[in-house]
Amino acid sequence: MAEVRVRITKITDDGNYPMWAEAEFTDRRGVKHIFRDKLPVFAYDDTDITCPREGVLRCFIAEEKEESCIIDTALPDDVEDADGGTRFEVDKAEVTPAFEKSRSMHRIADEAFEKVYKSYDDSVMEYFFMRSDEPYSGESSHRNAALFTMEILSGMCSAEDGILLSYAPDMMKCKALSPQEFFGDPDFPQKCRYYRAFTDPPYGSKYHAGDYKYINSLLFPKGVEDTEIYEWSSDWSEYFADGNEWWGCMYHTVYDRAMDRYVVIAASATD
Repeated sequence: MAEVRVRITKITDDGNYPMWAEAEFTDRRGVKHIFRDKLPVFAYDDTDITCPREGVLRCFIAEEKEESCIIDTALPDDVEDADGGTRFEVDKAEVTPAFEKSRSMHRIADEAFEKVYKSYDDSVMEYFFMRSDEPYSGESSHRNAALFTMEILSGMCSAEDGILLSYAPDMMKCKALSPQEFFGDPDFPQKCRYYRAFTDPPYGSKYHAGDYKYINSLLFPKGVEDTEIYEWSSDWSEYFADGNEWWGCMYHTVYDRAMDRYVVIAASATD
């Protein structure tokens, strides 16, 4: 998570705990932005009422330029300026630390899968294939794949809407799953979450167990027995906003040892 420097200008309410304060910074164009929130949002020491003084505001770095950054204060603390804005361009010197990015990962195509999956137009599942130039190292490799995929999704969002997704890597949490936990019992997969997400998107579908097994046979042509899987939390990116509203989210990284590749399986949808 990044922090942008702010100046805490005054305490606006010291009768309650936590106290409320007003803080400000000036963006790259010279425009001053004023924020009003609880003092701990701006200060590590929320007992010091000295004003004015230096403080910080946690943020996400949406884009890095040569000398500036586009920051978003919506994550992680949902803070807006007095005009309701959350995205600002500021000098790089005003922001610390640098934004965590994926490394040594490149996207690969699976034309056989993509040709078939185009016909599954009711599905909300998204599949991404990739390889790493680094040796496999468990959770850290999965984190790298998860970040790389979010960078792809952000680029897709920018191409479609002109706005990059906000996401906060330091909020990422994960847990390991066994192949059976994720894919379900081969003879009765209906109990697993992935199966339900595939066959029951927000507006329903005609898909059944045969479709589910067929798609996974294309994703993992040498079987799923030699896969390692991590499930990721759904509170660290705007990508999950739709799913968290109602239908739900999925974000799983699967390392296929037999194919030496990663498949990231993602979904976030609402009605």
